[in-house]
Amino acid sequence: MIRLDDEFSRRSLLLWLPGALMSGLAMASPQPPSPPAARPSRTNVPRLPGAVTRPPEWLGPEAPFDVAAYFKAPPDDQNAAPLYLDALFEFGPEMAVCFPEGPVRARRERTAKERMRRYAEVAKSLERGPDAVPPREMNAFLALYDEGLAKLARAQERPRCVFQAGIGMNALLPHLQDARNAGRVLLWKARRLMEQGSVPGALQQASRVLRLVRDLQPRGFTIAAMVGVALERLAMNEVFLPLLQSRGLKAEHCDAALAILREHDSKSIDVYSEVLRGEYLLCRSTLRDLVLHQDQFRRDLGAAGVRIGPSLVESVLDTNRRPGQGTPVTGPGATSDLDAKMASMTPSELARQEAKLTALYRDRLGLAGTPYAERIRRLAEPPAEGRSADILTRVALGLVPAPDSVPWSALVQAALRSLQALTAVRRWQIRHSGQLPASLESAARDAGLARFPIDPYTGGPVRLAILDGKPVAYCLGEDGKDDQGRTAATRPGQRGDVVLRMPDQK
Repeated sequence: MIRLDDEFSRRSLLLWLPGALMSGLAMASPQPPSPPAARPSRTNVPRLPGAVTRPPEWLGPEAPFDVAAYFKAPPDDQNAAPLYLDALFEFGPEMAVCFPEGPVRARRERTAKERMRRYAEVAKSLERGPDAVPPREMNAFLALYDEGLAKLARAQERPRCVFQAGIGMNALLPHLQDARNAGRVLLWKARRLMEQGSVPGALQQASRVLRLVRDLQPRGFTIAAMVGVALERLAMNEVFLPLLQSRGLKAEHCDAALAILREHDSKSIDVYSEVLRGEYLLCRSTLRDLVLHQDQFRRDLGAAGVRIGPSLVESVLDTNRRPGQGTPVTGPGATSDLDAKMASMTPSELARQEAKLTALYRDRLGLAGTPYAERIRRLAEPPAEGRSADILTRVALGLVPAPDSVPWSALVQAALRSLQALTAVRRWQIRHSGQLPASLESAARDAGLARFPIDPYTGGPVRLAILDGKPVAYCLGEDGKDDQGRTAATRPGQRGDVVLRMPDQK
């Protein structure tokens, strides 16, 4: 089974994206007031600070995707995002920056902090095991979130959701931290409902978690993709796999679980492309700030709690550098005053560097739809111009984040699709006195699956093996080699199949 920590460390989450560094600080630290231009025109509608609602004029027509479509959002009275922001304030105090200052905000922030202290205690206790918190105590804890859960349900009555956020390194994304908190509360409630024998109630909570994941996807950066991956993994481990263990499981329960999983698969947007679109805007915005607005950029980052060294450019590049990686400021053309060199860049040179970023992202976006094994292999190849003798080019391309969310997304998508297959097999066993199906195709047809689960790494079908008398659903993994489910890849970069084993019944 795949491994992905329930709680990412802040450092591990934020290495993937320069903007995520600022976002992560926004999730946990007091923030300066939003600039006047970022304040909502309607004070009764919460907003993410610094929200950009239309394409910046400097973006021009050459972007490698439909910019107008990217920034398009439903009207406030049809968009689930404002209702989510209000709901998520029940799950963490970071959401305060989305509301106008005043006694109401201060009261809600105090209450959220008190609730979070209790949340942290429960989470720590549950690290010892699922039964570490007595049922009555867990019921009382979950009751603290009745209002927040009701607000989440109302938000999800709206069919569309777009969180309009900033696009630069100092964009604040506090909703991601509290969405993770909300997802865990929903899954803890699901577990209690399963303990009480309410499978439909537990599945409803899991469905809400997966809907929350989908609603975080539009205009999401890498950090949004990783929060979504974590919640998907938790839903599998907390609800769907324990469901398959239940001796009281019925075929209709499997049908309901399959319907939820299929809906999530069909309604999820192309996260790969959406993350790349956000990265492209981030790189373009950061490059312009390093060329045209260094003083203001330094002040903005400092106000967000970022420690900036003597060189602003080197500090920004360092936030994007993975451990063991070299830095683009060394080598041919290196200068002791890189900030001045960037600030003296001519408009034509800036346009040339922007064109290189555009070409790179056009190439990467062109990989959408190809099997993940090929996509991951191609993305691992560094841009040829990244080794250019031109230090300005090395700096511009050094702003491009490593595509680390891509292999994680592939891994969890493979596990979710294997889960569909395993659920169909379990359903077959229920209907056929515990017997295994002759093939996965037989189980899928019997479950009424109109489309067979697809291996995201290869584009072929998910596979079934019987190991030690137990069914194992698996995808081939990054290496493209069929190990027949015997060698399991549990993290990106490992050789082996992405394996999901039928759990023993309890």
